[in-house]
Amino acid sequence: MIDDSEDNLSLMLQSLARKAGLEPHGRRIRFHCLRKYLIDHLSATANESQWKQIVGKQIAESAYVSQDQLRGIYSRAMPSLLINGNGAKTRKLIELEQAMGQLESENMALKTRIRLLQRIIEKSIPNDSIENAINEIRKEHRIGESDFSVSPELG
Repeated sequence: MIDDSEDNLSLMLQSLARKAGLEPHGRRIRFHCLRKYLIDHLSATANESQWKQIVGKQIAESAYVSQDQLRGIYSRAMPSLLINGNGAKTRKLIELEQAMGQLESENMALKTRIRLLQRIIEKSIPNDSIENAINEIRKEHRIGESDFSVSPELG
């Protein structure tokens, strides 16, 4: 059975914060502080009776709203509730994924260009001249045959 006293909840929060890698910067993480943080951020997207209902404070019976409405309110508040970086890691991950997609596109375009240039060379230069040029480039740059692959059409 869980002892749900405020002190015990604060101890559990401190343990969870350590596991999550949150740095309290010399301050204690207490249940009261977390609840206050939640209230401050919920109050920006909900009226008083709504945020009170979410955090478990007493409200008039006539002020109760459905769980679906509360879920929507909480979803709107969620971006501002993120404690560890307010989503900075998620934004950075999205930026990196977009950059990777851009690089993959550029890579595919360069591969297409290389294939096109290979075909142009193949059509415009006799095969023995291509082989001589490849051998000269290998010697100039000290490239071994295994390090320098040529498409079967060219070599």
